[in-house]
Amino acid sequence: MIKNNRILFSLVIIGIIFLLQGCWIPEDFETTIKVNKDGSYTFTYDGTLTHFLVLAAAKDGTLKEEDEADMKEQETAFKKEPGYKKVKYLGEGRYKVLVDTTGKAGETYYFMSSDIKFFAIDPQDDGTLRISTATAKKEEIEEIKKIDVNISGTLTVIVEQGAKVLKHNAKKKKKVKKAYTEYIWKIEFFDTEPLIIIKPTP
Repeated sequence: MIKNNRILFSLVIIGIIFLLQGCWIPEDFETTIKVNKDGSYTFTYDGTLTHFLVLAAAKDGTLKEEDEADMKEQETAFKKEPGYKKVKYLGEGRYKVLVDTTGKAGETYYFMSSDIKFFAIDPQDDGTLRISTATAKKEEIEEIKKIDVNISGTLTVIVEQGAKVLKHNAKKKKKVKKAYTEYIWKIEFFDTEPLIIIKPTP
């Protein structure tokens, strides 16, 4: 794993809750969640994952060769995680990844983890399925932008006919044949929270 105590950098970030969830940030991504009418689902993330501290050190000129070696080892660690189909280290804390996983009806899933909820699939006590994302405050976004990152991408939730969408704030919605409806969000720095609540058919 990454040895953060060996990474020296002068960019000091204080109180950025969004980033302190493990120091990872998603960049240039396409995320697709396909929800079947019974509440089971597939989750796909195709994009970049960036370690904020390492990128900050690279921008500051203090990233060492041994730090890059540690990050290369993280590539192997990622490949052992469930659902990580492809992982390639690009340098300076950035990884190109493809995550593809499935969930049963009533099963919770968080990407990247229960501590780092960039994308959350949460079954509720009332039988609904709540899909949402992390959010960032304005001051957090301004600090993030200082190191030249591109936290942007799309979230597409595909709902099978038979499951009822009770609430959503998608800017775009379209039918796919007759069996599915797509709800699409353009995400920029997680300044707003995409949200959709679905009632599966038992």
